[in-house]
Amino acid sequence: MLRKFLSIIVFATISLTGFSQNDTIQFSKNQTLVGELKKMDRGVFGIETSYSDKDFAVDWSEVTYISSKSHFLITSKNGRRVDGYIETVGDRMLKITNKDGSEYNYAFDDIVFLNTIKDNFWDQAYATVDVGLNLTKANSYKQTSFNTSFGYIGKQWSADFLYSSLKSSQDSVQDTNRNNGSLVMKFFLRKDWYIMGSLSSLSNTEQNLNLRVNSTLGMGKYIIHTNSTYWGVSLGTNSNREEYFSDSEPSFSWEAVGGTELNLFDVGDLSLLTKVDVYYGFGEDGRWRTDYNLNTKYDLPLNFYVNLNLSVNYDSRPSDGGSNTDYVITTGFGWSLD
Repeated sequence: MLRKFLSIIVFATISLTGFSQNDTIQFSKNQTLVGELKKMDRGVFGIETSYSDKDFAVDWSEVTYISSKSHFLITSKNGRRVDGYIETVGDRMLKITNKDGSEYNYAFDDIVFLNTIKDNFWDQAYATVDVGLNLTKANSYKQTSFNTSFGYIGKQWSADFLYSSLKSSQDSVQDTNRNNGSLVMKFFLRKDWYIMGSLSSLSNTEQNLNLRVNSTLGMGKYIIHTNSTYWGVSLGTNSNREEYFSDSEPSFSWEAVGGTELNLFDVGDLSLLTKVDVYYGFGEDGRWRTDYNLNTKYDLPLNFYVNLNLSVNYDSRPSDGGSNTDYVITTGFGWSLD
């Protein structure tokens, strides 16, 4: 009898200890989830529990209380980025306490991003990969597409890598190839300003372009930064190195570049990102170029998704044998690591 009683006490103590180490989140109608908080991004808070194989996703606007011993990185609507330990105080108010003792109070609705800071690299990273395939018997047409992305978010900076490839072939027609890659780094400043540096490459047969390499440095600002919408603008300079299939020697030029980016993600399981960059060449008799991208993504269970992407490239002064405009529309099925 005594052994049984002691076993119950030990089990209860272990259970309570394990429970006390868990995070707690309360939302509408006094519902409570206990587990490990992941992050709040794009208006959705994720939490991993021991009683479900799939992470729970809670609408941030419905969250009323958070309890956690983890260290968090927080971004507010005005662009301020702070880190510390969080505590719910008052009605949907959050107090952030930094390791140096500094305290910040934010209303829940003023927070647009919240993520745990851990030593594990993958806890701060995201990745996606998707593929597409089109086949027709007529003319033995075949088209394959591949898209991947990888990103990392730190306390004061972020990095995003994107790569896409399209190949198509059919009888009696020259093969079509298009490859596009980019690496973008942002260093965040106060009031939603940021310094941006990027390196990108493009090759496509439609514009007779063997390889274009852009190196851009500039500054940007988020005009709108909420849990449903990001809208930012940027301005900078770009060095443009181009090599065409019809030319033996590459060319080099400097350009001014202005861009804008709109990200909508509070539309159910659908997210939409549209981005346009306009380049104007110095000393090139008014040459200008435009790169436009539209990415839509519909989330499926288990981190799978389907997407539809549109890319358009315009050049007012293409090379001999090349077209002013190249565009590609792809669909795919993929998986994401959040």
